[in-house]
Amino acid sequence: MPSFLRNALNATRAAVRPGWNELDLFRSVVDSANAAAGETVTVYGDFVCGAGCEAGGGPPGRRRVERGQLVLLDFSVVIQGYRGDFASTFVVEGEPLARWRELERACLDAMSQAIPLLRPGIRAADIHRSVVEVFTRRAVAHLYP
Repeated sequence: MPSFLRNALNATRAAVRPGWNELDLFRSVVDSANAAAGETVTVYGDFVCGAGCEAGGGPPGRRRVERGQLVLLDFSVVIQGYRGDFASTFVVEGEPLARWRELERACLDAMSQAIPLLRPGIRAADIHRSVVEVFTRRAVAHLYP
């Protein structure tokens, strides 16, 4: 991951506080990415909290970040014709709920099962199927679009 993407994410994660709204999340990522890149970059993606995370993302709005709430930053940065993408979900000033930890484990298990399949000649549908199998076993397939 390019360092300016990591810097933009880490700066926003360190700065976000209860009371921020989703537009503040977006502005923080944009300002941090521009500063880290040393030039103006294009930023777009999902910048949501709370119910926005449950809905699967979306553009930033006026929802306010609350303590113990999930924040989703799933963004792309375009610089000099190249596109970098990054996603992170985290809890603001609190600990993740047990249910969120279960979902995290399901995602990590799905990735562990799918990663060995990422090689020439393997169909994307087969990789997708392996991920869905894990989510089905864990009874969370309905959350995977």
